[in-house]
Amino acid sequence: MKKTFKYIMGLALWSVLLLPLASYIYKFGYCIWEKPEGWSNFGTAMSGIYSPIIAFLAFIIIVAQVIAQSKMNKHQHDQAYISQNLSDLNFYIDLLDKELDKRTENNLTVREELQSVFGYLENEAINEENVKTFAKEFNLKYKKVFDYWGAIYPLLMSLGSQKEYPYEHNFVGSKQRIISVLSFLTCVALDQFHSCITENRTVKEYYFLRNGS
Repeated sequence: MKKTFKYIMGLALWSVLLLPLASYIYKFGYCIWEKPEGWSNFGTAMSGIYSPIIAFLAFIIIVAQVIAQSKMNKHQHDQAYISQNLSDLNFYIDLLDKELDKRTENNLTVREELQSVFGYLENEAINEENVKTFAKEFNLKYKKVFDYWGAIYPLLMSLGSQKEYPYEHNFVGSKQRIISVLSFLTCVALDQFHSCITENRTVKEYYFLRNGS
């Protein structure tokens, strides 16, 4: 498809360049003029025709260069932004994973205790008083769990805000990395826990809830 397009564009360009010359020769003929006036008339005609054509072609080339440079700048900006985003995301994932592996007073890991309450919790049960009470007490003891998960979400949301490559590709990859490190059940529990503490005031869409995306 690209080769065909280039061929057509090349043919059109040569047609534009050769058509005025061919028209002049067809109308007035072509020869080696003996008098300067013949060459002068020919030069004046060609100059009047080709000057605006060349100027227009130069304008198109400049516009094409500006567009190409703009795309290159956007690509470089996107890559730098995503790279920093992924670096921050991995940083918080690792911190959260270590925090979840700590032991609680019930001889469970923080991960296991969180899963036991929020991992299989039905969405409508999130507003029950006993659940809210547990969430508040848990958050007082393990505040970093809430903080790290809350730090991860803006990074995920920024990647998921644009439905185009490379954002969408890295958004999906980041979700899979979080699941692979923390486990899907832990992600569900963290979403439920975060939702319970904030009462859905800071995150519009949770990515790991059963009714999420």
